[in-house]
Amino acid sequence: MRRGEPPDAAPGAVTNARTARGRALDVGLAGYAAVCLLAITWPGFALAGAWADGLVLGLPFALAWNLGWVGLTFGVLVAYHRLR
Repeated sequence: MRRGEPPDAAPGAVTNARTARGRALDVGLAGYAAVCLLAITWPGFALAGAWADGLVLGLPFALAWNLGWVGLTFGVLVAYHRLR
């Protein structure tokens, strides 16, 4: 029996609940990837991040913006791996 399988399931059987949850996680990760891509490329960055000047923790705002998205993406991928 694998972790997460109901005790009465046949070995290797995939239940509908697991596949529905897996699909929801996959769709959520794809949506996050789209938002992340938009936030660090031209249209999103120009609207949200390029207008700010100054320093964040000693880094220029544009660099801090991108590093923040990289760190957030790492956290999302760790959560996805644990939930999947």
